[in-house]
Amino acid sequence: STNMTLGSSTKVCISEPTVTTPENSPHYVISGPKKVFVFNNKKFHKNQSVSERVGTKRDVAAIKETFEKLGWTVVIINDPTCSEVRDTMEEIRESKETRELTALAIFILSHGDNNGKIYAYDFYYDFKKEILNCLTASECPNLAGKPKLIFTQVCKEKTTHSSALIKFESDDDGYSTYRIPDFSDVLIYQLASYNNCICNLKTGSWFIQALCNRIKQCEVGESILQTLMKVSHDIETRHNWGFSKQQPFLQSTIDRDLYLKN
Repeated sequence: STNMTLGSSTKVCISEPTVTTPENSPHYVISGPKKVFVFNNKKFHKNQSVSERVGTKRDVAAIKETFEKLGWTVVIINDPTCSEVRDTMEEIRESKETRELTALAIFILSHGDNNGKIYAYDFYYDFKKEILNCLTASECPNLAGKPKLIFTQVCKEKTTHSSALIKFESDDDGYSTYRIPDFSDVLIYQLASYNNCICNLKTGSWFIQALCNRIKQCEVGESILQTLMKVSHDIETRHNWGFSKQQPFLQSTIDRDLYLKN
């Protein structure tokens, strides 16, 4: 830890986050606790003039079943308001439990637009400000160097990045440090268009159902990027909804392989 003095008396203790993945490891080490947060907005306040999202319970059930079988803890927040979304992200940032996690996943199931607007129950919030920025290495050091997976039907942003120093645990109980970009170790997988968010009352959305199915089917040693390429192919080649098409979009700053099954 490093102590910094502000003014004459105030001291701030900056603690370097600890991860289990060494700098030169070809893959992320995620053998410890892993957690999924699902922001599921089905209903919206009438003042927003946003339609109810039918079939979303099928997607929630698929996410829960898929990730619990892989050993992840799944937390579902139904119809959250903007303040509940912010409170949850704040909890993720500051919770001591987060420090013990080896990976984090966030699902956002809602309406949105191409400018990063996501609808909560009572109002909308900004994806970059309220979600992505909360997961940077500087804002959430407890997750620095750990894979953060975001699955959403909303949008993305791009900016120049600062960096953060992290340390990892070694087998001999020693520590070593290395520096990473602030937005490192983040994967965002979403639909590239909001015009055709196809959802079936009985089966759920194409996007979430294809994703969960492919994760269930993935083999030991298959990286998440290989799995997501299969998901994209499944969705892009579907033909049973008239002339409608969907195309998933992937952004990633993960810099090594990530295996959901090992």
